[in-house]
Amino acid sequence: MTMVDVITEEHLDEFRTTYLHPAALHEKLLREDAALLVSVPPGAGKTHAAHGLVPYALDHGHDLVVFVTPTRALVREFQDSSSIDPIADRMVVLEPRPRDRCGSLNKEWEAHESASCVALAKSTLCETCPHFTASMPCRWPAQMEQIGAVTKVVVVTEQNLALKPLLLQDITSRAEAKKPLVIFDEATFVGKSEVRRFSRDELVNFRSVLASVHQEQGGRTHLQAWIEQIDDLLSDSDSLYSARFSSYAVVSNVLAIQTAGQVRHGRQFRYLAHELSLLQGPATTGRWVRDDLFEITTGIDTRGYDVAVFAPYLRQEVVSERLGRKVVDALPEVVLRHTGTRIANIADSVGSMRSLSVGEHFTRVVDFFLAHLLRDKLVGRRSVVVAKKSLVPKIRERVETQSRALGRPLRCAVGIVDGSEDIDVALINYGALGINAFKDFDALYCIGSYNARGDHVSNIYGQVLPPERRHEFGIRTRDGIRTLVGLGGTLDARYHAGLAGPTFEMLERRVVLQAVGRVRPFTSPADVILFQADDFSRELGDVETHRTLGMARSAWGVPLLSQMQTASLGDRMRPMRQAGSSFAAIAEAFGVSKSTAHKALSAPTMDDCQSAPNFDPLSASNTDPS
Repeated sequence: MTMVDVITEEHLDEFRTTYLHPAALHEKLLREDAALLVSVPPGAGKTHAAHGLVPYALDHGHDLVVFVTPTRALVREFQDSSSIDPIADRMVVLEPRPRDRCGSLNKEWEAHESASCVALAKSTLCETCPHFTASMPCRWPAQMEQIGAVTKVVVVTEQNLALKPLLLQDITSRAEAKKPLVIFDEATFVGKSEVRRFSRDELVNFRSVLASVHQEQGGRTHLQAWIEQIDDLLSDSDSLYSARFSSYAVVSNVLAIQTAGQVRHGRQFRYLAHELSLLQGPATTGRWVRDDLFEITTGIDTRGYDVAVFAPYLRQEVVSERLGRKVVDALPEVVLRHTGTRIANIADSVGSMRSLSVGEHFTRVVDFFLAHLLRDKLVGRRSVVVAKKSLVPKIRERVETQSRALGRPLRCAVGIVDGSEDIDVALINYGALGINAFKDFDALYCIGSYNARGDHVSNIYGQVLPPERRHEFGIRTRDGIRTLVGLGGTLDARYHAGLAGPTFEMLERRVVLQAVGRVRPFTSPADVILFQADDFSRELGDVETHRTLGMARSAWGVPLLSQMQTASLGDRMRPMRQAGSSFAAIAEAFGVSKSTAHKALSAPTMDDCQSAPNFDPLSASNTDPS
């Protein structure tokens, strides 16, 4: 286990004002001449720092800030931030197409979108939409036109950039910015592979439409160069690496091309101008052809921008590869931990999805955490349960059913909760991002592990490599730690050493660590129990490690379900005994044997076995099968 220096609550305010102040971050951003990574734990003040950097940057040399988030919820959080009040009137928020408002036209819209014929949809569907011609018209079709010289902040989602890899350059041009800054909040794009694909048949169809439009306009278009280069692609796939398609040639003909394509080929038509224009663009990280399928991988073009990335538990080498530029970690090796927090990890394979698919293992694991949930409620604490999405409904059913049977019903809710909900347990799935709804909860329990697949690592890690150079990876557990290993063939040492391992960590460890951060154990006291074959001391500080579920049960003084059932039965019997009833009468009233009644009445009460932190679960005749 690696020992690290830990910043406790005693020095948290000093840490925030010293290292997360906008002035300190801005100075480091300019001094390093590189993208700045701010990878502090949830609750440390990352979001506040990201929001605060926006007005500070605009007051100190930058003339435009593009704020990028992965979700609409984080967009709204930014809009509600008091930090941006002084510049709210100079901010443009790019919205997704309002599908609900599109109403009956939505299905047609989706068909056009799948064919990349958005321009055609805007010119036809929007013109027939009542919202477009009403006194308060829909602003979405022309929302990019809102960006101008007076614009100082533009808010977009990562999906906007995935659909339009050159969007940042378009925004800069419209805003007439000379020194722009882009801020990524959370930066989930580093864990995704953006690949655009089109088939040879789709390219042939697109070529035929270009030719027809060119001919119909008497050869007076600029499309001939496109037609010739497509012919080169169809005859020699190597030309994929040298072809250059100027978007200028199709701009003035976009409606004619999309209309002709729909008429000539219907659902078989795709408008491929965007993909072809990217071939030699700065956002393209790879291109190849295999089995008559053309593939183009794209990143995000941040040329001309200063860049700040606010995201916990990211490795700078992975961010550097995804952005294609040097990255500096503003606060390397920073660990925050409240002195009242207790974190444990159960390194037992019973927490794997394969094991939890077996009924016996599932109930044993869930019942272990059920005891924790009941104990939390007894002392007025609220808990968060994290699990794989497919397990959440089953866990909820087990917890609610068993807690009712024990006479201590737990109120459970799935997903995000608000302050008005009176619940005991919130259940969320791994990967829930940017959720602050649980920051006031007191405990977090991971029911089961989160394990990345080797093929997922292969896909993300190898996205910029041609097919013949891609590597297959697998996962092996060695000395209780899950490790990435190469399968079949020799690995490229540079890529493997520099990126494969960090990519695996990002896809697995980061998800678990972000789940931990939902209850803010770094800045407030909390109990946290993980269920991973891993060592998290580097990020979390001191972590208790239990090799088996049984060892964890002993360390936390957790009663077995059978012991709680006996205690619950005794609680219900006790009023009769106190009223003078005999053991025989009590046994008959409850439909059990006299010995069972005697055992229940002799057992600790539910309060006793739930409240005693040193409760010995092995003291009774029942023993933990683990």
